[in-house]
Amino acid sequence: MTGLHEQRVKALEDLIADIPQMVSLRLEGLTAARHETAARIGIIDKPMAMMPREMRDVRGDITRQLVEQDTRLGAIDTRLEAILARLPGA
Repeated sequence: MTGLHEQRVKALEDLIADIPQMVSLRLEGLTAARHETAARIGIIDKPMAMMPREMRDVRGDITRQLVEQDTRLGAIDTRLEAILARLPGA
């Protein structure tokens, strides 16, 4: 019976001795996962930081396009009114 107790105590001692190594391995896995997540966020962070500038550029381009469109439509209206003024009965 004493041998059985000694075996059980030895098994518990071995298990307890392995705890620091198991905790260390677990922490290494968590640290690696955190580094991977941080790297992925870093990859996304730069394009996200550029997005407001790109949106501002798109807004400016659309504004310039609308101004040019209004100018052209105004010129077309002016020419159309001149054409209509020369037509008889208009």
